[in-house]
Amino acid sequence: MRLKLKDLRFRPRPGSISSLMRQYIRNAAGGLLIMSGFSVALLTLLANFILPEKFESTARISLDQPGNSRNELERIRSVGVLSNVIASLNLNKKWAEKFKEENDLPPDKTLRLLLPQVRVSASSDGSLVEVHVLSEDRSEAASLANEIVKVYGNLANGKPQVRLVEPAVPAQKASRPRKGRNITVGFLVGLAIAGAGAAVLSDASKRI
Repeated sequence: MRLKLKDLRFRPRPGSISSLMRQYIRNAAGGLLIMSGFSVALLTLLANFILPEKFESTARISLDQPGNSRNELERIRSVGVLSNVIASLNLNKKWAEKFKEENDLPPDKTLRLLLPQVRVSASSDGSLVEVHVLSEDRSEAASLANEIVKVYGNLANGKPQVRLVEPAVPAQKASRPRKGRNITVGFLVGLAIAGAGAAVLSDASKRI
């Protein structure tokens, strides 16, 4: 029997090309996930050592009218109080030097920079108020917190009566970034992503 040339040509099984494409996509997806997982872990590690450290200091005061603590918390962070703090500590000039500006910062710009650094909280009964300040300079953080409670007390003028419970002191350790927690979370997330990629590759190999 004579074989014709056309009988010797490769004839792919139905669906074999689509199967190979699916296999390729699975392998590529698995590899990409594994690389992404390692990248997440590595970038988290690098970011925690690149980001500047920030220190938080806290000044504590008591109020004789705890029922109004919510209004007082807003008042402590108000433009009136913080503008006086800016003027008292000459922050327009100091921060202009810090950011290498030729002229003093405009007061509104200094206020915008200061506001995110200030956080105020109160105890459950409102009798104890804490003023937290975050800064890259630990001494500045303490100075700002103490000046804020001082200015607030002066402006309150006895209504409510403000008593300093504990002045702010420079923090010994940075509170930001939280390196231990961030590295742990980044490692676990990266491990989970890489694990998903390994599972995809394992499943793809079983389908060969």
